[in-house]
Amino acid sequence: TQSTWGFGKKSKMRSAVAAFFCVLACTSLYGEVLAVHVRETDTNTMWINVPVPINTLKQFLNPKLEPSVYNGMGWISIMLFKIDKLENTIFGHWVTMYGLNGLTGKISALVNTPDGKHPGYVLLSLDFEEGIAGTLQKLGCSSTQRGVRCFTTPKMVQEHGHSSWSTDDKASLDVSYSVLDDFRPDEAFLKFILDRPFKFLQDGESWLTVAEQEEKTNPKNYNVRTVSVSSFSSDILAKRFGFAGIESSVCQNKECFFASTYFFVDNDNLPF
Repeated sequence: TQSTWGFGKKSKMRSAVAAFFCVLACTSLYGEVLAVHVRETDTNTMWINVPVPINTLKQFLNPKLEPSVYNGMGWISIMLFKIDKLENTIFGHWVTMYGLNGLTGKISALVNTPDGKHPGYVLLSLDFEEGIAGTLQKLGCSSTQRGVRCFTTPKMVQEHGHSSWSTDDKASLDVSYSVLDDFRPDEAFLKFILDRPFKFLQDGESWLTVAEQEEKTNPKNYNVRTVSVSSFSSDILAKRFGFAGIESSVCQNKECFFASTYFFVDNDNLPF
């Protein structure tokens, strides 16, 4: 009888494939050798959108970028979700990268270029669920996502109505909410948050790259619902980035929402 730990031929093959992708994901050769074209499918995604004074956020950005502004404020998005599937193109076919799914936290600053032609976000940090997969993802993040703070997180909870996040840099986030099935976020604000096809990586004032992300505006990604937040506490932005005193009023004006499924296709970052 085959063990639940999987020592049969199929499991050995899956383990070999997983190890292959994990090794690639943890080295900077990943993009250079395979010309990364990754499709990511996320589930149970919670967006916590935080208004930040424009000048406060601008000081944090590369000079070639500026904060995207809505209602007179810059914005940071905190996303809590489960990576359900990662796929890469091998010889023109999508192939699942086994062993790289799990709970994830993502913090980004919403930005654009001064000419308004590159609505996107600067990836600030990524947190991965503690464990073998999370450790591999952290290594891959650290080696390929220059300028991004990469962590594994001892405690991550993402369940319907509750998200909790305790990080290994001693910060935390806890939010209890209910999904309002009959209410969608304001369409203009929803478009402002989601319609961002460019991912920027920055490291100091002299290094900036950009990747174009496909499918971000797919109508399926707009199947989201407003959430009503009953309790919220977090010090992640203050401890990690020095943005103190801006998390206390989060989600009070329907800035937070939830999607059961969210997907996009990521490409290599190129000098900008």
